[in-house]
Amino acid sequence: MAKIKIGINGFGRIGRTVARVALQRDDIELVAINDPFLAADRMSYMFKYDSVHGQWKHGELKVKDESTLLLSDKAVKVYDSSCLFTLPNEIPWEDDGAEFVVESSGVNSEQERASRHLTAGAKKVIISAPSDEFPMFVVGVNEKYNTPDLSIVSNASCTTYCLAPPAKVIHDKFGIVEGLMTTVHSVTATQRTVDSPLMKDWRGSRAAGRNIIPTSTGAAEGVGKVLPALNGKLTGMAFRVPTVDVSSQEESEGNLKGILGYIDDDLVSTDFVSNHRGIPHFQEFRPFQNIVQGLNEKDYAPDLKVVSNASGAINCLAPLAKVIHEKFGIVEGGVRKVVDAHCQKDWRIGRAAGRNIIPSSNTARNNIDLDLSAVGKVLPALDGKMKGMAFCIPTVDVSVVDLTVRLEKQATYEEINNASCSAANCRTESEGSLKGILGYTDDDVVSTDFLGDNRSSIFDAKAGIALNDNFVKLVSWYDNEWAYSYGYN
Repeated sequence: MAKIKIGINGFGRIGRTVARVALQRDDIELVAINDPFLAADRMSYMFKYDSVHGQWKHGELKVKDESTLLLSDKAVKVYDSSCLFTLPNEIPWEDDGAEFVVESSGVNSEQERASRHLTAGAKKVIISAPSDEFPMFVVGVNEKYNTPDLSIVSNASCTTYCLAPPAKVIHDKFGIVEGLMTTVHSVTATQRTVDSPLMKDWRGSRAAGRNIIPTSTGAAEGVGKVLPALNGKLTGMAFRVPTVDVSSQEESEGNLKGILGYIDDDLVSTDFVSNHRGIPHFQEFRPFQNIVQGLNEKDYAPDLKVVSNASGAINCLAPLAKVIHEKFGIVEGGVRKVVDAHCQKDWRIGRAAGRNIIPSSNTARNNIDLDLSAVGKVLPALDGKMKGMAFCIPTVDVSVVDLTVRLEKQATYEEINNASCSAANCRTESEGSLKGILGYTDDDVVSTDFLGDNRSSIFDAKAGIALNDNFVKLVSWYDNEWAYSYGYN
């Protein structure tokens, strides 16, 4: 069988990783690479040494001349054409026999620019980004519709690739009514190593190695494009965290084998590199009264010799839940914590904290199930209505909660923001006395902006999302050390 000949336009993280995969396949031949910023010797260096996937060890890599790389004695043509940004039709794909072009430059995703690759001789262009103009495909979900007559297609995004297969399984078997997703995502090349300006993304201009950074993602909407039955039923958001690769779903047989995986081991993010802690807090003691400032401190009585200050997460979550429930009614909800942490009796927590995204086990001693049972103790109206989980990530302090709830009363996201802002600024007992406990911000903040913040919970108006007027995801920050300790005073 003849090999498929491919060219790569844009030799960044995706371009180089595609090359690594292609060079280990018997049915694909890499014939040409174009990148205006990388001469052949720099291409060779960046390809050979990779901080995530390791040194290239699948054959000798040499620079033959300024326009040719030798990969295991196979010549790969190298171009540094500035047409990466101007005229892709100037790259001589036809001369090199490149039938398929992987467009991974990030700047040629529109019809006018992407079609120039076809003018240059390519038969098909695959864009390494979501697209509003071209059909999107996810292997195992809808690739059967990728017919030969489609000359330009989108390979969606890495998060859509993760989300779509399990969404397909769940929808096919049980039906999905609606959903909100959060991806806990490793850093990307566009982020900053230190605080420095980044065009339109103010939060993205903050130091990637030190912050939890909320950002937008179109991955959930992308699922609706590859699974039309879910169109309009999903939306989502992202937290960028300080890991360099792997972000945070079997049908072990059938068309998803090798695409959708299944594990029941205690694995963490680095276990999935190159794959084809709860919060430190005082334990919630069930026999004792849980007291959360701004909610039920009036229940504290002198005859209570021992009480619980609940946990940092509950002191963050409960004030916000109180406001939303009293204004709009919470039917049910789920919580995700993105935290710095340690924990006992959890095998995953034994893994390197500085390198991993670590899901918190619900069997661990200080787990989020206990946290959420404490919400029901300080807000009895929510008892049994909430459940959650945590991801522990490599930051040393400040955590964030996302609260996903179904509301009894319809409310626009603006109305929810207004209610939270009002509660954060109220002064009297009759108004709820949450001033100084529940905070409110509509600035483009990231996690380190809350170091040393006394408030139990700071509602982030810009970070949350709403699928509709009954189903919302709300985001609130807390310094899990300082704010929680401050609550004792």
